[in-house]
Amino acid sequence: MNVSRSKLEALIRRTIQDMPWLVLLGSAVMIISVKQLSDVLLSISTVVIAYFAYCQHRLGTIQLKLEAYDRRVEIYGAIKRFISRILESPSDKEQLDIFLRQTPHARFLFEDDDIPSFIEVLYRKGTELVYKERELNRETLPQKQQEKLEQETSTLKKWFEDQHDVVDTKFNKYLHLKK
Repeated sequence: MNVSRSKLEALIRRTIQDMPWLVLLGSAVMIISVKQLSDVLLSISTVVIAYFAYCQHRLGTIQLKLEAYDRRVEIYGAIKRFISRILESPSDKEQLDIFLRQTPHARFLFEDDDIPSFIEVLYRKGTELVYKERELNRETLPQKQQEKLEQETSTLKKWFEDQHDVVDTKFNKYLHLKK
């Protein structure tokens, strides 16, 4: 399309006369009234404030997830330490008490009941192991009962050994870092 310079200038003059705003050099520079400028700036500031509020919300959510992650790692470590300690002979009630003190908030940190119920099973089996090991240390224990307790103790210790891998599997979905 071949337009002469004079025709183009005439078109621009008519556009300026007919419209209350002017677009210069293809940019978004406009001549507008003070009231219109105030309205535009108010709209822009509202959008910016909303964006910052959204960013604050996102940051708060991320921070909450990070805090929950740190507490989950603490419970994971407490369970691993408990299993290691309970396998050391002889097991004692103090290990059970320490375990309970280190894991009281588990029911609030995990969406499912799998970890809190797992902690209860570990505690129950640990109590059973402590009791059986105490019974084994009695001197007046009949031979048959001693053999039975040794077998049950051995079975419990084997169960606790197997729990090292079970803990890793159970905590994988809670401790796996996602992008």
